[in-house]
Amino acid sequence: MPGPVFCHSERLTYRLVDEGDYEFVRSNWNNPHVWRRMPINEALSRDGITEWVEADETMHLLVCSDDDPETPLGLVYLFDIAPRSGHAELGYWLVPEAQGQGYATEAVDRCLQFAFGDQRLHKVIARIFAANGPSRRVVERFDFREEGRLREYHYTDGEYRDLLIYGLLSSEWDSA
Repeated sequence: MPGPVFCHSERLTYRLVDEGDYEFVRSNWNNPHVWRRMPINEALSRDGITEWVEADETMHLLVCSDDDPETPLGLVYLFDIAPRSGHAELGYWLVPEAQGQGYATEAVDRCLQFAFGDQRLHKVIARIFAANGPSRRVVERFDFREEGRLREYHYTDGEYRDLLIYGLLSSEWDSA
């Protein structure tokens, strides 16, 4: 069962990740349908998930449907949070069955509300493979700007892939 409720959005409930959720996060993070779309280099072990979730500069929220708030659909998270510098990096993924239903867009919107509204961060970035059109469309809906392209930067499945860096300033974010 997911941890305590952190917040809500129109159709989703966001719960804090607790120890009982580690296997869900680890098994889905290590699912090829998920990790092949993310710029990660290795599988996440049980010890690795504990270290990652409990890191001070991160905020991880399980994304759950309001129809079934006990069953996680994915994860939305801010990491490398630097309050003094005012920036963080955004990450998100959904289990394959939950993709294509607008959940990622809704979860990113709520995460940005937290980042810019509650935490008063100045900037949020996202790193996305150039070939990951669905994830690019999510951040582009919020007016993230492509700030750079790291050509053939990440090696996955026997090929080098371009990695795009997107950024959004608090002054560019529309909270309405």
